[in-house]
This record gives sequence, structure tokens and C-alpha cells, in this order.
Amino acid sequence: MVRCLIVDDNANNRLVARYIFEDLHCDVTEANSAHAAHEELAKDGIDMVLLDWMMPQMDGIAFLKSLRADVRHKNLKVVMCSAKEGEAGIATAMEAGANAWLPKPITFDAAQKILKDLGLGN
Repeated sequence: MVRCLIVDDNANNRLVARYIFEDLHCDVTEANSAHAAHEELAKDGIDMVLLDWMMPQMDGIAFLKSLRADVRHKNLKVVMCSAKEGEAGIATAMEAGANAWLPKPITFDAAQKILKDLGLGN
């Protein structure tokens, strides 16, 4: 079973993502900030992070760069999730180390495709 960490400061966004990824047979953990996400990742066993871009204190891009700077997380799959539109936003996320981009609002079909593309689902 894929262990997915959902990192988003908005509780409603986390709830929607939780329902979708649980329906896709993922074991879901949540974090409401980058700091809380670091604590969850320290526990080990996370396969994928669904990461919101716009968060207070540390945004998703800064958090992603901190993950990629840590060799323990070099193989961790990170999916940047945002309502930001456009190629520039996607390029920024990919340059920071994202493995994939998932636009908000998240849909079941898009989440399923991302899991498959990352080699984490059927």
C-alpha cells in the first residue's frame, strides 16, 4: 500500500485529497504545515508527498527544495498541487524537484493517473 503524506494548510483541501487517495487504496497521513510535514517524514515510510504550493511560514517550493537537499528523501515522490495556472508555475515546481504536477481542484482521475505515472498505482 502506498503511504501518502498530504501537506496543505487548508483542512478542506486535505480532506478532499484524503478521500480521493484513500479511494485509490493509499494509506494517508496529513500535515498542515511544512514543519509538521518534516516531523511526519522523520517517522519514515512515506512513499509520496502531495504538496500544496501556497502555505504560510514556508511555501511548498521552499519545502520541496529542503527535501531535495536531504539525501534521505532523494527517492521520495513529490507531487506539487496548486491552483496556480500556467507553464511557468509547473516549470518552477519541476525545477525545484517535483516529480509531477496535480492541479487543484484535485479529481479522482487525475490523482489515479499521477499514481500510475509515478509507478505507485495501477
